[in-house]
Amino acid sequence: MNNDAQRMQKSIELSISTGVILENYIVVHDKLFVSPWKKLMRSIFKNAYPYDQMAEDLASQQVELYDISEQIDDPSLLGDTLRRYVNTLSDTIVTLKEICSNLSQKNLGKNKSYSLTDYQADVACYQNCVHTYRAIGAQLNEHIKSIQLGTRKNIKSSESSEVPHLPGTHNKIGECETTLVKALILAATTLSSGISDEYPELMSILAKSKHPQSDWEFFFISGGAGLAMRHPECPEPLRKRVLDDIDIIDHQMTTAVENMYVFLDDGGDDIDILPAIGMWVLWNIGQERPSHEESKSLAPAIGLILNK
Repeated sequence: MNNDAQRMQKSIELSISTGVILENYIVVHDKLFVSPWKKLMRSIFKNAYPYDQMAEDLASQQVELYDISEQIDDPSLLGDTLRRYVNTLSDTIVTLKEICSNLSQKNLGKNKSYSLTDYQADVACYQNCVHTYRAIGAQLNEHIKSIQLGTRKNIKSSESSEVPHLPGTHNKIGECETTLVKALILAATTLSSGISDEYPELMSILAKSKHPQSDWEFFFISGGAGLAMRHPECPEPLRKRVLDDIDIIDHQMTTAVENMYVFLDDGGDDIDILPAIGMWVLWNIGQERPSHEESKSLAPAIGLILNK
């Protein structure tokens, strides 16, 4: 892989990491704004929301975005768009953090001058930030999708026979709501060649499947979605949105996730969950238990990728 390809791959990975931060930010946004209007207005200057905790969460997300911005080393259009997206998302989070801090201080009696008019002006500024980061995010998605299509064509043309794949998986991105599932689609449709370069064992697993690319995408996305929803801190609204998204991709994915949970539960309390999920992905693709040589390094690697 040449330097340009490595930078592009790094940008895609950083985009996925940014998407995780975006999901966490949306959780805070929803707590503050996704409420019936009258209920929100009644509570806006009462201690009905943990504004101090919201501000702390947003501050952590701001630091994480700064770390990502420092890692972007891609002079291409993809890298430039990612950099602008990270910066505008960071500006959005900072603006929301200031709103939460002002509300927290008012609840503590330390900022009594902060009025409803001030709040509404701050929200108007925040909404402008939201509009900007979303517009650049749409550009970023388009750049990544164009890279996906090009990568897929290159892979297909370099093989002796065509690899069947789940038709239009990359096109499902626009239909999905959660950044988590969008990131899984991106990873599933772009990372398989890179993984097989580092772990040739994946090729022997894929060779056992009649539809290697579609099986890879199906079980990779199912495994990643299932891992996220199994996390004890995954909010119930996010869990429901993830289920809706994977149902859009393939109606059988929810059944696959349930099957994975049974597989993990059968392993007992001492199971190492990330290698186990990697094993589940490989087992289903190859339709037989992978050998020790096939799975000893590859299964943990897949689990770690899904956990990013």
